[in-house]
Amino acid sequence: MARIGVQWNLLSAARIPRGIRVSLEARMASLWRSLEHFRIAQVLGAKEVCRSEAFEMSVDHWTFTYEIDLSEGVAIIQRAIDHARGCIVS
Repeated sequence: MARIGVQWNLLSAARIPRGIRVSLEARMASLWRSLEHFRIAQVLGAKEVCRSEAFEMSVDHWTFTYEIDLSEGVAIIQRAIDHARGCIVS
């Protein structure tokens, strides 16, 4: 897969500023290129669903919890926290 998709799951992506979303998606793309470099997706093939455990990534004053579905090539955003306002975006 050439690039990773970002699935905002049940989050309202519209409540997250566009610049933050773009930055997060760029970082996810960089991570995916690293995974592709190690050919993880090819080793797994399309035989079964293979999801990572939950990880966190910070962008400015936001923290995102996500998992990666390696078989589908998608990052699934589970939770977003805006530390500047002290709230969880859902």
